Amino acid sequence: MPSEFELRKIQLTAFKKYSTSLLILAIYIFGGAKTEAAEQALFLKQKSLMLGRTELLYCKEGIKLDLYEKSQLILMRPPLWHVQLCHTGNKLYWEGDAKGFKSNFNSTCAMFRPGDPSALKPGASTKSEQKGLACIKYNLTGQKFTNQANLHTWQRLLVRDGFLWALPAKEVPAAATKVLNLCFAAPVAPGIPLALTVFNNGGSHSEEVELLGVQHKTVSAADFKVPSSYKRVSKPEQIINTKALGEDFAEILK
Repeated sequence: MPSEFELRKIQLTAFKKYSTSLLILAIYIFGGAKTEAAEQALFLKQKSLMLGRTELLYCKEGIKLDLYEKSQLILMRPPLWHVQLCHTGNKLYWEGDAKGFKSNFNSTCAMFRPGDPSALKPGASTKSEQKGLACIKYNLTGQKFTNQANLHTWQRLLVRDGFLWALPAKEVPAAATKVLNLCFAAPVAPGIPLALTVFNNGGSHSEEVELLGVQHKTVSAADFKVPSSYKRVSKPEQIINTKALGEDFAEILK
């Protein structure tokens, strides 16, 4: 049988362990250890003629456009809504103001195609729906020719009009949603681009951007941040292989 002194010693040791555990728990709960709260984000699966298949996450934590067929990411989040352009293969990223962002996808579209959808102008808009998602449908107008019978081939290929479906996003600055439009080589209109259909002067049409699916996904703030292993570069050209684009262009001109 342990003596009374030994029993009190055992009780005191147990009390100290219990008190320490309570203290650690209190520190964790009241601010000593911070965790990132999870929330539901809108998860869009899209297909673009310029970008291939893409995935877009959108919630109050920010916007993440995954151009996985090109090994690139576009990240934007409040309060600054800067653009972070990442290369998932090279583990590099560039950061800059959304207002000054220029997309190489948009410039490539204008350079190599006789009809540039991004040149169309948004006009009247109506409430619409895409895959069960409430959105805004914009009428787009471009260059039209009065004498359709005597058009040259290049004139028939020019885009004439079309439709753009966009998701309203009032809390996102216009400069940030413009970045998405530029990436998809779409006309600049309010909201997040969902789908884009254009018609040319020859009467044919193309689905420039298609909305393939709408889901919801549990995310945290970490999903909208550049991984810590990525290295920052000073120019976006260091993310995008402009040398390869130049070589392709030179090959076309031969």
